[in-house]
Amino acid sequence: MEYKLDRFAKLLVEAVVSVEELKLKKNDVSCFFPGSKIWRPGHQVIIFVDGLFEKPERTPEVRAKLAAVIVGITADHFSDGFYEKVRLIECFVRPFNVENGFASLKG
Repeated sequence: MEYKLDRFAKLLVEAVVSVEELKLKKNDVSCFFPGSKIWRPGHQVIIFVDGLFEKPERTPEVRAKLAAVIVGITADHFSDGFYEKVRLIECFVRPFNVENGFASLKG
């Protein structure tokens, strides 16, 4: 299971970076999979994009494009023979305003 999730995470990162309007690099994107229950065949996959800083170029159209790209790559991955098809894939892009609170520490 771990290898499949690692592979999927790499595909997701590449998909996000492919949305040029976001101006993101691979090391700007993180993927988390909270619990294995989301991977049971025949169920739904819900994806949340959090921490996407609000910027003028990240319009509702760009966020919709990001959501569509993520849903597309997820659908492709789930139909590649490793998983049975899921019945629903949704992606919610939640922009983030740093004025609401943000701190960062790099080691």
